[in-house]
Amino acid sequence: MAYPLFLLGQVIATGGTMGIGDLSLLNRCLNRHMLGDWLCICEEDAKINSEAVRRDGASCPLILSPLNICKKPGTGIEELAALTVSQG
Repeated sequence: MAYPLFLLGQVIATGGTMGIGDLSLLNRCLNRHMLGDWLCICEEDAKINSEAVRRDGASCPLILSPLNICKKPGTGIEELAALTVSQG
């Protein structure tokens, strides 16, 4: 069983994200983000994310996980991004 690298505080989603209507998809995306699966991100940004987790946000307080998803008719949504801002 994998454990999260960090815990989420308050989760905020845009209206467009909630318009997807698939809460299980959104939950899976957040879980992958917390487990360090940086999703569709370049190698350099993945290293920055990993360093931010290792240093508890001291060097870079932002962790980004963009995720390409299938466009749901009527939403115009093709990509989600999970952003975590360290409070530390």
